[in-house]
Amino acid sequence: MGGIEYNAIALAKELDKGKFDIFFLCPAEGKLTEKCRYLNIPYSIIKLPKFYSTSLVLGEKFLLLNPFAIMYNFIVFLFSAIRCEKLIKKNKFDIICTKGLLSNFYGSLAALLAKTKCLWDMQDVVDGNRVFGLLRCVVNLWGFFLADYIIAGSQAIAGQFYKFLGKKVIIIYNGITLKEFNPETADAFKIRREFNIKDEDIIIGHIARFTYWKGQLDFIRAAGIIHNDYPKAKFFLVGGPVFETQRYSELIMSEIRKLRLEEAMIIPGFREDLPDILACFDIFVHSSIEPEGCPLTVIYAMAMAKAIVATAVPGTNELVCDDCGILVPPSCPQEIAQALRKFIDDKTLRLSMGRFARQKAQKMFSLERYSLESERTFLKLTNA
Repeated sequence: MGGIEYNAIALAKELDKGKFDIFFLCPAEGKLTEKCRYLNIPYSIIKLPKFYSTSLVLGEKFLLLNPFAIMYNFIVFLFSAIRCEKLIKKNKFDIICTKGLLSNFYGSLAALLAKTKCLWDMQDVVDGNRVFGLLRCVVNLWGFFLADYIIAGSQAIAGQFYKFLGKKVIIIYNGITLKEFNPETADAFKIRREFNIKDEDIIIGHIARFTYWKGQLDFIRAAGIIHNDYPKAKFFLVGGPVFETQRYSELIMSEIRKLRLEEAMIIPGFREDLPDILACFDIFVHSSIEPEGCPLTVIYAMAMAKAIVATAVPGTNELVCDDCGILVPPSCPQEIAQALRKFIDDKTLRLSMGRFARQKAQKMFSLERYSLESERTFLKLTNA
């Protein structure tokens, strides 16, 4: 489960059941289908060939283009679209909503073949420099010809689309269940007890899937700087290699050993009890080094009234403002450490920023608001 999957489940729970019947098309059994069964959401498995990364790893980053993967993936797109088309026709769906960049491509092609309306839920910002800008150009052309509407989760996402897409692009910020992510009901001490952390110890936390652009290495390096001055501080690195191989995880563990943070750094793996995890944090860090769409973990942290240190990448900088956190340049562990010092030394500051973050989340990022705006867009497709 990544942010897109959690987003899909949250929306499915909230949509007006008097107006919409919801059906999930999933590539495999897993956490997502478990949640579908628990919530009585019908679903079907469409087994698709594996897609491969179009980049090759060089050091800590994905830099080199993989032309063989591009050619292979194009063939897989066509095959996947044909598989999906058959199921769309069989079930006579009125609308196909695709979530995730890959599913936007083959899902909208399947909808075209099945003569069904298609809406992209775009949560990605495609690097405008990658492949000399060709990938972003392809996304725009594909969206122009195959998508009836495109929901963009932020200004940063909408900004990557060319003007000729016009009114197809609609900005709808993500929403979360504020009753679930509530600092007054979460257990702030459960996680401290689980990991034998004293109540007075500062906990600094990071939550993201393990992939290079989420910036875990910068978080670790900032932790190394802070640990020298605040040896009792604890650092939580929550997540795992949800979609990637173990290579980046190995880099993370190597950096922790290199900085001798084995005792201070806690890695609990993939967790679903995020309200309790966030409740135990004193400070939340989001250290992405590339543009984000509309990162759910930042919204979760805001809803849990946490002071935030975040990199000022497009997407994230729309969520975190001066009243609820500190923005720092990406790829600058020293700047992250400096911002952390401000919050560690000033409890009043971090509590006041946390309260404002909660208020902003209540105003802008409720699931109810997200669902209503999504419903209006869906109904436009059916001319209802």
